[in-house]
Amino acid sequence: MAQSITKNPAGDKYDHQWEALAGWFLGPRAENRNIFNHLMLKALNWHEDRREEFFPADPSYFTEEMRNSEAAQNEYKDMEEQMKEMHRQLNKSIPFFSTRYQGHMIWDVTMPSFLGYVSGLLWNQNNVDSTTSPVTTKFEVEVGQQLCKLMRFDDTKVKPWGHLTGCGSIGNIESMWAARNTKLHPLALKDSCADPHFPELIDGLECKVFVPGQQKEKTLKECTEWELLNLRIDDICILTDDVIKCIEERNPDFKIDVKVTVDKALEKNSPVQLGLPEFYRRHKIGEPSAKDRALRTYPRVFSPGTNHYSWPKASTILGIGGSNNIQIQVDSKARQDIETLDKELDYALEHKIAVFMVVAVIGSTEESAVDDIAKILDLKLKFEAKGLTFSVHADAAWGGYLNCMTHETGDKESNVYSNCLPTKAHDFVPVIPLSDFVKKQYISLQFADTVTIDPHKSGFCPYPAGALLYRNGTMKGFITLAAPEVFHNPDDLNVGVYGLEGSKPGAAACGVLLSHRVIGLDQNGYGRILGQCQLGAKLFYCMWETVARDNDPFICCNFIPLDLKELQEKGFSFKTQQGVHDYIKKHIIGKPNEQLIKNVYKEIDFLGIVGPDALINSFTINCKDQSTGKGQKNIELVNDLQNLVFNESTSSVGEDTKRVKMFLTTSKLEYADYGKAVQQLKERLNLPTESTHAALGFMRNTCMEPYQASEAYVELLGDLFRKTVLACIGALDTSYGEEYGDSLDYHTFTVVNNLRKDGKIFLDFVPTFTKKQSQYQVVLRVKILPEDQVTFREIQSKATEPLFMRTTEKVNLFHFVKNNLDTTRTMALYQGAKTSNTCSASIRLHIDEVWRMERFELPQYAEYNKLQKYFLYGDEEEAFMSHVITKQPDFYQVVRLGELPHSVEPQLLNLGLMIELPAIPGTPLTVDGKIIDPLQTAQYGCKFRGRQFAKCTSSLLVGGQNHKVYFDSEYLNTSVTGTDC
Repeated sequence: MAQSITKNPAGDKYDHQWEALAGWFLGPRAENRNIFNHLMLKALNWHEDRREEFFPADPSYFTEEMRNSEAAQNEYKDMEEQMKEMHRQLNKSIPFFSTRYQGHMIWDVTMPSFLGYVSGLLWNQNNVDSTTSPVTTKFEVEVGQQLCKLMRFDDTKVKPWGHLTGCGSIGNIESMWAARNTKLHPLALKDSCADPHFPELIDGLECKVFVPGQQKEKTLKECTEWELLNLRIDDICILTDDVIKCIEERNPDFKIDVKVTVDKALEKNSPVQLGLPEFYRRHKIGEPSAKDRALRTYPRVFSPGTNHYSWPKASTILGIGGSNNIQIQVDSKARQDIETLDKELDYALEHKIAVFMVVAVIGSTEESAVDDIAKILDLKLKFEAKGLTFSVHADAAWGGYLNCMTHETGDKESNVYSNCLPTKAHDFVPVIPLSDFVKKQYISLQFADTVTIDPHKSGFCPYPAGALLYRNGTMKGFITLAAPEVFHNPDDLNVGVYGLEGSKPGAAACGVLLSHRVIGLDQNGYGRILGQCQLGAKLFYCMWETVARDNDPFICCNFIPLDLKELQEKGFSFKTQQGVHDYIKKHIIGKPNEQLIKNVYKEIDFLGIVGPDALINSFTINCKDQSTGKGQKNIELVNDLQNLVFNESTSSVGEDTKRVKMFLTTSKLEYADYGKAVQQLKERLNLPTESTHAALGFMRNTCMEPYQASEAYVELLGDLFRKTVLACIGALDTSYGEEYGDSLDYHTFTVVNNLRKDGKIFLDFVPTFTKKQSQYQVVLRVKILPEDQVTFREIQSKATEPLFMRTTEKVNLFHFVKNNLDTTRTMALYQGAKTSNTCSASIRLHIDEVWRMERFELPQYAEYNKLQKYFLYGDEEEAFMSHVITKQPDFYQVVRLGELPHSVEPQLLNLGLMIELPAIPGTPLTVDGKIIDPLQTAQYGCKFRGRQFAKCTSSLLVGGQNHKVYFDSEYLNTSVTGTDC
């Protein structure tokens, strides 16, 4: 279908460009709920008005009497109750909208995309057929035009075309389908012209065809099958028309419709009709190589080792075969190794193995690497001249929208990337432009034959919204299977007959189009969003490089290494990696954005060089060998540690997400796919490189939040991650070495409150500095089994000393608290902390919820706080606080408050929060050399951070009977005999 690609929507220009983002997202705290609700209600009202206005004289079916009937009212009530229950369960969903979510390639969606999607959803249009979607089909065509324009496809000679798909996988499969059928079409066309059942087409064999390998024209009849397998894409796209024209010119008196006859002949002779095995047999495709009879010459597809799993899936579905999808190893930056690809193409040429396509990944889904598509396109021209042609596909499903960063705004007075800094800008977030290498690849996308791009990834649109773009839209015709019920005539504005899918939601086109129109596809629009995401990605890269302190028992290595040579070429004088780390600590980490943008120490230049190509950081942690200070050498330990940290940074099906402080994701690096890339990472981790069989685990964070990519935010998540790693090292199996895992031991917990009616109580772990396996602070709630609740209540009602619960066998504390929470545990109940006390009862219980588990800070970095800190927690009924232990000597204290503190919402209590007591200094209170209880009065003021990080204050009632649950400063600091903790 002919189309004219007009200018794309442009972002509006503002003095403070970063502030425009406040109008594009609902916000992690629903800050834009008022305008969002207003527009959502308008969408509903506009649709409802249309229902009323459509043939308004038609009778109403749902009368007021029906709506007020008992049946209808009961259904309304049931619908609300079922919705409420569904939303209760949905509250456990992964909070993609949160700045703490750093896992997969998904984040919040833009407000216009959501509002557009809902607006379209109300109409429930099906874009499989324009008669069921006359408006949303136009929307989809417009989106396709916009995305083609984003790629800079030239529409002066051929007509680009694009459409939405359910996902990038569908787009990738379709692109291979189109490449395969386009490649085989000349053979089918020659067969059709020579088919004795269609003698009127015989003159089509005299049609001239340009043969790239010989740089001259030959007739279709003269062309060998190898030559017909290696024509140029654009020549194949016009070949059928050329054949028809040739026949008509040679037979001016024909009364037949040549085009209809050619179509009938092609239906008979095409691989679509014959099937791939028969088509291959007819044309001797896949026969043994003349140079190696053991080698079968089945056509191949080349893609990098970083390719998405949809590529081997596509090869299987299309009958090409997984073994013929050749994966090219990647270089140290996870980019496709061009030299290896060159050799593979040479091999294919030598043995006359046809190549359907070469895939370049533009933002791999695990490393965000951008392949050198510019050089791949150079290889295409090089081998075309030698007689080997292929389609080049750019899999930009993840990274496609970063191309917006290369489209200038048209505003000649200022450059959006100048990051003009206002006088006051606490919310200021600069952008980091694409590197020179990456920018070159995006500019080169205009020459790719097909491109996959997903609006539901870096376009911040709702699912499902993938897209496939054709540089030459005629290619789509080679995969068209038109069903009569959805295809009515050639002039239909129709997208449903192309591609793999049948029914498809018109709502997706509405969402993507409205987002494009509102935000714009240039540097002021999506380019601004993604440029700010770039800052976050680079800051996280720097944070991962330096998250492990010098004396920490672990190291952390980014998958993409620091390139000292490139930094030196760009004017930096670093001699060692340590020098780069020192620079990061001094000039990057912890520095406000307003300082970074001044570029005094070339901070912005530095951030533009280091780190990932497209917003994803991959990294691996390893324990140190304390004898060498380098990483230990057991890869199994490394993989176990990644799994432990990942389990603390994610949520399983059915689990609530509210206590996951930071979301990451994980995967593994296989040598077969990554080659030298995984080897260089192993070297930096100090792992053996001679073994190529064991896969190496890694974690990754995806930076899709554009407006809080600040130094404080990154530093906060880095601190959370470091604390998580320190705790997880204690969970390692001690068979790896005593320095890595915690020894099994008995562990004791203070009973914090009276047993509730629901059988639940809070427990607070009793720690000590003297044993590594007990250097933790833990708060949890357990539920005692019903058959043991009576016993527990009776003992608690008569107790004259604090109650403690102790494990009945030696366990690893981390695994006891964190693993298999549904498993019944048996704990011994004691009165008092003396070992001479006898066990009062054995109590069976389940762990209900863990409020806090944190390892003590290492002695080298431990410092007293300026003010005393407590961990405040509880629920709607009670509130408690546990002293935050910092360095030795210190004290352990559990307090049950006399009343719920004002201004502290139950939701905050349920999560737990840190509070400071301004009246009490952070150093322990000592009398006659002994640390004593610092809470000397009945009431104290406290300060904390409330909703949206607001500074808040409250008062704590700590005096009264049984409010002071337990205090200890002896067992915590020294090995004291006579205690049971």
